[in-house]
Amino acid sequence: MRISSLRLVALAAVLAAPSAARADWLTGFTGNSALTGPDSSADGVINFGVYKNTSGLPTTAADLGGNAGFFTAIQTGLQYGSNAALLNAKYIYFYQVVNTGSAAFTIDSLLIGTSKSLITAAGIAGTPTINQSPSEAPYVVGSGYVFQDPSTNGGGAVGPAGNVRLGNEVGPNDPGVNGAPGVSGIGNSDPTLGTAINFVADSGAIVRSVTFNPGPLNVQPGTISGVSFSFGPSQLAVGSYSTIVWIASNSEPNYVPGNLSDGYPGSQGDIPAPTPEPGTMALLAMGIPLAGMRYVRRLRAAKAAAAV
Repeated sequence: MRISSLRLVALAAVLAAPSAARADWLTGFTGNSALTGPDSSADGVINFGVYKNTSGLPTTAADLGGNAGFFTAIQTGLQYGSNAALLNAKYIYFYQVVNTGSAAFTIDSLLIGTSKSLITAAGIAGTPTINQSPSEAPYVVGSGYVFQDPSTNGGGAVGPAGNVRLGNEVGPNDPGVNGAPGVSGIGNSDPTLGTAINFVADSGAIVRSVTFNPGPLNVQPGTISGVSFSFGPSQLAVGSYSTIVWIASNSEPNYVPGNLSDGYPGSQGDIPAPTPEPGTMALLAMGIPLAGMRYVRRLRAAKAAAAV
């Protein structure tokens, strides 16, 4: 009995000991969707990656693809929620937009078809400072961050001409909202292998005026509703690219509608975002009628008591 008890104590100690923090890219939700609008005015690429925190998010050079500076940048760029919510989130969703349109139109927003209720924190990646000139409201300027391709795809910064997609430049466009992106499966879950996605500072990335809007924002004629990031007036022009924007959530990813807008109607495709768990939806489906039945029973009981 003593030996068994000692073994149980030892096992409990091992289980209670803090484990090394680690996180993994979900390669099935890492890639890009190249969108095309009806008039080419809102053509663009949404590059994306979903990061899963399996044991807390560390603040060392090992986190987020080996770039500790990037982690600092997303904390500095917090615009919604708290850093505590970011640190404790199960998933971080990263997006970077590149304007590949052929017409002289700017992309003014990225809409993500998810609910604010599923988001615990959101912001941009950058080291922003607030400047103000006499003729302009305060705006954010500074050094942005962009995706860096895995070494298997050349390892270059994503965004500049010639490398607008995370992964191989030759890939299918997203034909529209159909539950699947243009390209996924980019990178590797182990950063030490040299094929993992990384992040790199890029002074050419648009940081100024990039703002998270918890919404909901609706795209006419009302086909997509969700949260959004706006890029400010005349910022994301043809050939330009945004800094990485991000949302944190405890909800698992799935592919949802995404929209790049130049005002109306923009272009649509599929991007990863937090979605309610099936169990939650089932509980809600059961809970609503049950709550209604309980209310009716209480109402009947109250009426019976009043009649006595």
